[in-house]
Amino acid sequence: LLARVADYSAKRKLAIAFHTHGQGGDSGFDKVLSASKYTALNFDVGHYFGVTGKSPVPVIEKYHDRISSIHLKDRKAPTGTSGGPNMPFGQGETPIQAILQLMKTNKYKFPASIEYEYNTPEGSDVLSEMKKCLQYAKDALA
Repeated sequence: LLARVADYSAKRKLAIAFHTHGQGGDSGFDKVLSASKYTALNFDVGHYFGVTGKSPVPVIEKYHDRISSIHLKDRKAPTGTSGGPNMPFGQGETPIQAILQLMKTNKYKFPASIEYEYNTPEGSDVLSEMKKCLQYAKDALA
């Protein structure tokens, strides 16, 4: 399937970004990115951290020229065989501030989007929580 997608993207000179959840790890990233110069990563840093327990920062540094976008979410580190739970921004352990500062310092051109996946706290709503996530990101960039 990867070869088929890579051939399709190369034939049309169309970038195809794979949304990662941590599966495959670095060797999986190498495999996807070596398939074609038109394959890229839609790197989900929350899933990567929540599944592997490893910082996404070295992955971003290594593949920055092959990342089309980043999904930001905060998660706890995995425990045993379970991935860490999604958390409100600032309550997990995903190094969001380090990721955003890396992007800012190195002037990476790909966007980072907030992926809202934690349970909405009682008495709140999605829009209020998104505003908190956005403020967390702005503070991390200050």
